[in-house]
Amino acid sequence: MEKEMKKYCVADVDLLRKGCLTFRRIFYAMNDVDPFAEAMTIAQACQKVFRKCFLEEESIAAVPYLGYDNHSLKALKWLAWLSHRDGIRIKHARNGGETTVAGYKVDGSCGNRVYEFQGCLWHGCPECHTDREKLVPGSTLTMEDTYQKTSWKIRDLRRSGMDVVEMWECEYDRMLYQDKKMKEFVDALDYKPPLNPRNAFGGRTNATCLMYDAKPEEQIKYIDVCSLYPWVNKYGRYPIGHPTIVTENFRPWQGYEGIIYCRVLPPRKLYHPVLPYRSNNKLLFPLCAKCADERRLDDCKHTADERAIEGTWVTFELKKAVEKGYVVLNVNEVWHFEKHTQYDPRTRRGGLFSGYIDTFLKMKQEADGWPSECHTEEDKKAYIDDYERREGVRLETIEKNEGKRCLAKLMLNSFWGKFGQRCNLPRKTIINDLRKFWELASDSTKEVKIARIDEDCMELICTDKEEYVDGGGNKNIFIAAYTTAQARLKLYSYLEQLDERVLYFDTDSIIYISRLGQYDPPIGNYLGDMTDELDKDYGTGSYITRFVSGGPKNYAYEVYSTKKGTTSRQCKVRGITLTARVSQRVNFDSMKNLVEQFDPARCEDNESILVEKKHDIVRKRLGEVYSKPTHKMYRIVYDKRVLRPDFSTVPYGY
Repeated sequence: MEKEMKKYCVADVDLLRKGCLTFRRIFYAMNDVDPFAEAMTIAQACQKVFRKCFLEEESIAAVPYLGYDNHSLKALKWLAWLSHRDGIRIKHARNGGETTVAGYKVDGSCGNRVYEFQGCLWHGCPECHTDREKLVPGSTLTMEDTYQKTSWKIRDLRRSGMDVVEMWECEYDRMLYQDKKMKEFVDALDYKPPLNPRNAFGGRTNATCLMYDAKPEEQIKYIDVCSLYPWVNKYGRYPIGHPTIVTENFRPWQGYEGIIYCRVLPPRKLYHPVLPYRSNNKLLFPLCAKCADERRLDDCKHTADERAIEGTWVTFELKKAVEKGYVVLNVNEVWHFEKHTQYDPRTRRGGLFSGYIDTFLKMKQEADGWPSECHTEEDKKAYIDDYERREGVRLETIEKNEGKRCLAKLMLNSFWGKFGQRCNLPRKTIINDLRKFWELASDSTKEVKIARIDEDCMELICTDKEEYVDGGGNKNIFIAAYTTAQARLKLYSYLEQLDERVLYFDTDSIIYISRLGQYDPPIGNYLGDMTDELDKDYGTGSYITRFVSGGPKNYAYEVYSTKKGTTSRQCKVRGITLTARVSQRVNFDSMKNLVEQFDPARCEDNESILVEKKHDIVRKRLGEVYSKPTHKMYRIVYDKRVLRPDFSTVPYGY
């Protein structure tokens, strides 16, 4: 047995080696990029290809991780306190704009006096940052360099005849601790934090009906968008360059295009709300903020002020919301882009990513082979001409090749997310040098977790603190925000037409009730078209007869197959691998039973199912791999909408 296991492992590794070499050869031949030498992940390899072969000059901005001109809330609160204490009006970034004196922008001004708030990290405070050679985050300047620059600025301001009042952050914190009146005043201030584009949200997933059996005249359809994110990358609208930051003197918000931080009042009776809202660390789509925050299950009786939601959205998503009845109450901040680009199918020009997408779309389509309806040379020519007319891509060497198809699909789907990746990911270091150990363990810019490996070796997991993160030069959060917003709007274009017939949706797919004479989304095979998710496995015209869901990423259905003329069941639950053994406990019937007994008011006290796995492969913190018995509790936890007695739902505040 041991000999056979060894033989199997050797063959497995050899197969992997050959696969990697083939992948590397194809990838390098296509893109002149070595995926293993120049990248650690497929997403990184995609970025290398884009930057090397498709990126145009002056098109994509390298965005600072902590944003632009990130005026400190502490500075604003300090200035507000001085205004209150001294009975004066100090002009600053939130009430008239920062004044420029002697070529320098100052935090505040009042007559012949200027006010400067020095953040200890960004201005090299000698008291807080004793290592004077350490670099300021995102800069090539040391702490001492930036401290000298700050000193020169104060000197020049005084030489220009201004009276300068200077406050260091650490001194302000001490004053706040010692002066109770000052602290009470500052705590009562309602200053909004600066716009953070990372608050623009991701995909949209939820169940809108937890259980439904199709009636005799109905069918339940399961459809999804063909390559949703590649479609957005090719046909979507994207910003060029850096934004203009607007914090005051706003013109009508409809004249801006970019990212907007504002407060809006949702309408009533909108079954599918437009705007996302984060509440208690969950992404919801409510019509009342207070109902959502409190998870109120009864009818909403809140005031307009209590119902209003505040958030950061892309402007064209906000415009769609206003079209559906939302009202913009006030604008806090706007990041406006003067230039945008979008692919024009008529001229086949424009767009940030159209060249990249077309290259790998062509590769994927050719590797798919000929469609089943192409029997003659005339059929094949018509297919090639039609594809070029629709996508602007001329297919040439069409031959089925699963390997190439898989590579092309990876390149299409793994591309854009890198633009919005977090920069402060944990980094693991194995150390056997005591000096280096203490250097890392005592680094005030990092959060450090330490684990002992043996007497001579330690493992350190280091994460940069938020204010010390170096954003790098290949991130652009606007591209990620625009991509997800346009993907949500694409999905919403179907949700708003299907309305209460929708049972479930997940980013690019919808499960809905189809009725004769009512709207059905058209089915197609091109980028961005809706496709039938059941056709491939069950045959054309197959449909779902019964559906049940415990919430997002958690559903089961009974499907009639036209290919076999029989019904079968499918069950999908995120976080649980449905092996034959597990499927005996977690399946359509058990999920249906849990949903029938589910009480939203009981939360964690609802019925649950114990899921056991006898041999689960796990990895210890220090990398050791072993198997052990594990178990999970599966229960229904649904609190993204209000559940009604018939298992349908409505949004909070409906």
